[in-house]
Amino acid sequence: MAQKVFARKPKPATLPVKRKRLQACTGRNSRQTDDMTTYSRRAMLGTLAGAGVVFPHILRAAAPKAKITDTRVISLRPNHYHGWSTLARRKDGELLLVCSGGRENHVCPFGQVELMRSRDGGTTWTFPRVLLDSPIDDRDAGILETAKGTLLATTFTSNAYDEYYLAKGAHNNWPAERRQRWLATHNRVPAAARKKELGTWMIRSTDGGIAEVRRAAVANVIAEHGLVLPYVEGLL
Repeated sequence: MAQKVFARKPKPATLPVKRKRLQACTGRNSRQTDDMTTYSRRAMLGTLAGAGVVFPHILRAAAPKAKITDTRVISLRPNHYHGWSTLARRKDGELLLVCSGGRENHVCPFGQVELMRSRDGGTTWTFPRVLLDSPIDDRDAGILETAKGTLLATTFTSNAYDEYYLAKGAHNNWPAERRQRWLATHNRVPAAARKKELGTWMIRSTDGGIAEVRRAAVANVIAEHGLVLPYVEGLL
């Protein structure tokens, strides 16, 4: 008589999860919605890397079309930390690069949205122009040009530096000069004003960013490296 053999099904990969409230932003205000399950970025990347061992075709990427010919510092403020930049080419060939500049490190209160231009294909760049410097940390920046030639730069603001360092008293162990610089920047406006500055923002210019640069709050949009053009054209 034939004997049936049952194989134990492998357990699916699991991720450490956290329960937290989903923050829904509308302009400068935020509200909490229903509970949701979220996964840490590190755990997600680790699991995907493990999946690549079993299913290598999942992570196989197409051959890059770009060729790296040079690596160099292009900012004329090389003593500052520049983070999370975005590059766009305008219809006339001009290159625009925005980033969170003026920084001390990855998390600090000094971030500001800076714009650099190149009119020779990236050989030389202009001195950074500050598009936005709010009372708190201005972070990842994106930029694009619409069909009408309007420039739209996006960013979001954060006070994580307070949570990570100041609220924990870490600054009390710093050299006096650094501690004074951080506190002077942090206390430029009262706590209530800092809270109002939290949000996602769009910086708009219809003259190529020469004179007219206006900031506006953007509801329910997170575009760390620029909006998708068809989406923007639909809004405009």
